[in-house]
Formats: sequence, structure tokens, C-alpha cells
Amino acid sequence: MTANTDTDRLLARLESDVALCLQNMVELAAHRTYVLLCAMLVADPAKSTRLAGLTLARANHVIPPFQELFGHVDLLKSQVSRARQIRDNLPIIGREAKMQEVLDLLTHIKLPSQAVPLEKRGLLTAAEISQEVTAERLLAAMSASFDETNKLVHEVKQVWSKSQTRLDELDRELKEVQADADEVAQTSSPDIAVALSALGDARSLILSDPLAAGDQLDQQVMPAVDACKARLASLKALKQQVCDDLAGARLLMAQVKEARERAVIAVAERRDKIAIDREDQLTMPDDASVLDQLETWLTRLEQTANEKRYLAASVGLPNWMTHARNRLSAANSACVANETLVQERRDLRGQLAALKAYAAAEGMAEDAALTAIYREAETLLFQRPTAIVKARDLVSKYRQALLK
Repeated sequence: MTANTDTDRLLARLESDVALCLQNMVELAAHRTYVLLCAMLVADPAKSTRLAGLTLARANHVIPPFQELFGHVDLLKSQVSRARQIRDNLPIIGREAKMQEVLDLLTHIKLPSQAVPLEKRGLLTAAEISQEVTAERLLAAMSASFDETNKLVHEVKQVWSKSQTRLDELDRELKEVQADADEVAQTSSPDIAVALSALGDARSLILSDPLAAGDQLDQQVMPAVDACKARLASLKALKQQVCDDLAGARLLMAQVKEARERAVIAVAERRDKIAIDREDQLTMPDDASVLDQLETWLTRLEQTANEKRYLAASVGLPNWMTHARNRLSAANSACVANETLVQERRDLRGQLAALKAYAAAEGMAEDAALTAIYREAETLLFQRPTAIVKARDLVSKYRQALLK
């Protein structure tokens, strides 16, 4: 009775194990990653991606044995089913013999014969070898094969899943970088081409040999992407600097024009009111053609920036700014020089009036010599143009005569 009970337990356990085997094997065989691996294992390289490297070696090692499991489980299921049929229909006479038959079916699984290649045969080696194993040993071997295949499938799935997400992110980043680069550069950056090439290589490696891909993204793609971002940041900074400098240049151009206009007005007023011996020694405003050239130069720099040639514009702008500042300084100097002479005439008039008041207060208003100097100075200071050097000398002479 004990032996029969043990046989019944073994039969029940193997029925359960066979059902679980079929369920798990079918589920793994239907797994998308497994299906892809099988397809890529035999793919035509000319038409689609084929497994390579470490992944190919692992797949060749574990997938064919796993595929053989279906034949083994069918064989095991067949013998377990026969054992169940015998067990459920035990005769009254010969019951023990039948139970032994059930036990033999469960403990002696005859595997399909395997052909032995001639190069592996010895003189006494048969062309085919038949093996017999227990159900437990067969299940253990099947379990090991299943585990290896399952491990491979999920290792590859994890790499593909994680890498695909990161590849998509990097692809989006590079497209954004490319779009931004198009806004600030006339031609595509070589850094972007390098990054795209590295991304393509990584994508191919991850697809064909995911187990060997490892840190491919971090080691090769990310540095290229970072280089693109750094290049883009530099281009954006250069663009912003050029745009800011052009805005400053345009403001400076307006200041130069305004300063020259003031200088021209100052010169006209000085010429109307003041006469000098050597006008060529006086700082004068630039000719209008100089400002026209400066304006044309600035317009050319703005056009260069509009063509996204910011580096070229950044080289020319400092030179332009230097010339423009020199022209601004010259215009201001001319304005000051001419306005100073006009202001000096006003100051001399004021000094002459003050000296006349002082003469009256001191009782010297009727002095003929002083009166003559005063009238000559006054006449000169109120005529146009005033000989400013002579007027300066007369006022000085009047002061000296008055105060001696």
C-alpha cells in the first residue's frame, strides 16, 4: 500500500509539473523579446538585423535546447498520461504488476535517439544513441534550460527597454539641439553629425548585441551629445553677445551722428561770431562721408549677423566700435573747441562790463585813455565775427590799465 501511495503521489506531482512546464514554456515562447531573438538568430543580414557578438553566442547556447524542451515535455506528458490511464483502470488480477508499469513509466523516460556524427564516433560507437532518464532528471534538465533562456530573454528585454527609452530621449535632445543650432548657425555643426553617428552606432549595437552594449550610451553617445550642447550654448552666447553689441553699436552710431550735428552747429556759430587766425589748428567735425562709411560698415555687420555668421560679426564689431568711439570723441572735441571760443566772447563781454563798473566806482570813468581802450574792446566784442585774440588782448589791456 505504501509503494502504491508513493506512486500515486509521484503521478500527481508529475501531472502538476507537466502542466506548469507547458504553461511557463508557452508563455516564454510567446514573449515578444524571445520571438525577436529567435527571428534575429536566423535573420538574413542583408535584409534585417541579425544577432551578433555576446548576445549571439548566448542565444545559440540556450535557445535551441529550449526549443527541444517542447519535444521533451510532450514525451513526458505522453508517458504521464499513459501512467494515469493505467492507474485509473487497474485490474483486480495483476494489480501490482500494473502499478509497477505505472512506476516504470514515471521513472524511465526514453529520450529520442540522437544521431552521432561520424567524426565523433569511435569504432564501437553506434550511429544513434538512445538515452533513458528519470522524470526528475529530465525535469531538472528542462528547468535549467528554461532558466537560462528566461534569464537571457529578460536580460535582453531590460537592456532594450531601458536603452530604447534613453535612445528616444537622446534622439529628441539632438533634434532640439539641431533646431536650436539652425537658429544660430548658418551651417549644421559637425558636432551634431558626430553625435547622430554615435547614436546610430549605439542603436545598432544595442539592437544586435544588447548584452555587449553595456555603457555604450554613457561612454560614447553622451560625450558627443554634451559636446553638441556645449557648442550650442557657445553659439547662443555668441549670438546674444553679437546682438547686444550691434544694439550698442546702433546706439553709438546715433550718438556719433548727434555729436557731429552739434559740432557742425558749433562750428557755424563760431564762424559767425568768432574769427581766428589758424582755423586748421582747431579740431573740426568729420566730413559727412566719414559717417556714411561708418554707417555702411555697421549695416554690413548687421547683415552678417542676419546671415547667422556671428563669429565673423564678432570679429568686425570691436574694430567698428573703436572707429565709432574715435569719431564720437572727435565730434565732441570739435564741439567743445568751437563752443569754448564763443563762450569766451561772452565771458570777455561780462569781464569788460564788470571792469567798466569798477572804473565808475573808482571815479575813473572819464579817463580818456581808459575810455578809448574800453570802446575799442566793446566794439570788437559786439561785432561779427569777433577777432577773439585781439579782443582778449584789449580786455587784458583795459584791466591792467585800470588796476595799475
